[in-house]
Amino acid sequence: PKRSFLAAASSPPLRPIWLVGFSFAFALASYFTFIKTFVDDTGIGTVGSFFTAYTVAAVVLRLALGWLPDRVGPKRVLVPSVWCAAAGLLFLAFATDDSSTLIAGVLCGVGHGYAFPIASAMVVMRTPSHERGRALAAFTALFDLGLFVGAPVLGFVLERSSYTAMFCTAAVVAVFGSLLYVVWDRDELIV
Repeated sequence: PKRSFLAAASSPPLRPIWLVGFSFAFALASYFTFIKTFVDDTGIGTVGSFFTAYTVAAVVLRLALGWLPDRVGPKRVLVPSVWCAAAGLLFLAFATDDSSTLIAGVLCGVGHGYAFPIASAMVVMRTPSHERGRALAAFTALFDLGLFVGAPVLGFVLERSSYTAMFCTAAVVAVFGSLLYVVWDRDELIV
């Protein structure tokens, strides 16, 4: 029988993925929203170099190591990929020169290059075929909500403190969300 969008989206096996996806997107809002002002205000790096490193890392990762989640299991790759992105945020938080933003771009690109497609695939694997469209719509909506909520919250942190505090806050949210995911999702089969 068909279930409503809300019933399909609130399926218990999907809830931990909603958490990790939302917290990861919340953290991404830090550089999607503030990398331009960071570069302008600090004079460290360029937006182009950060996103070039980010994009190249994500594309190369998917082409050269896209098999890794299939081989060792997506669950075993998801959390380290989120932590990789968090490490990139810490590089931005404590950046002192242009190479710091390049390294941050690579780390954030590797994290995003794995985390988003793995979480998407896990949604598909945990959802009956007749509800996959609704579940994927819920996943992308929650991801967008993480970006939507993250930008003003992190902007508030930035306004009250510094780029260091803002990027560190984003990193903590990503790591904390992934740790909660591990605890919450421990009963699910490692896939």
